[in-house]
Amino acid sequence: EAGDKKNIKGSLEGLIGGSNFTANGNFLNKGYFDQYLVANKKCPGLTFDFSGQVKLFKRFDRRDSEQKNICNKFVEELLKHPRSNEITILNMSNAALPDAFLVAFSEQ
Repeated sequence: EAGDKKNIKGSLEGLIGGSNFTANGNFLNKGYFDQYLVANKKCPGLTFDFSGQVKLFKRFDRRDSEQKNICNKFVEELLKHPRSNEITILNMSNAALPDAFLVAFSEQ
């Protein structure tokens, strides 16, 4: 029976994007953003390639304070990343970006 609980937990994490996506946004740190930084091969700089990463914004898909908080925290932490000044391309296509993200990004 314990194995069944683990399977249920794994299935639920897959559906909602994992238990690491907490409303306080503590998971949005250097390590989180590092996995999406890719060296540009054609020009100097980095690409922040978040394309197709829908789990985060599906997890916070309600238009409420949680979504606004996550969007603000995402933008704030991305801009504070030690290599943010090297980012020359933002690729966030098909990431299910909510309006709150665009508002947060424009206000920073």
